[in-house]
Amino acid sequence: MSRLGEIVSRSPNHIWNYENSFADPPANVLLTFLEFFQVTAMSLSKAPPQKRLKSNKRASG
Repeated sequence: MSRLGEIVSRSPNHIWNYENSFADPPANVLLTFLEFFQVTAMSLSKAPPQKRLKSNKRASG
């Protein structure tokens, strides 16, 4: 956790808050997390893939 904090210039307390949903990381930190863990933003969603697609269709019209 401390290495990840160093990479995004955040304290271990900030990282803990992100991990435990007490705070949302800013976009630049989130993008760094995605690169660090080699994942996509879609893979972070808690909704099943089918639900995400239906949700996106409603949002776009």
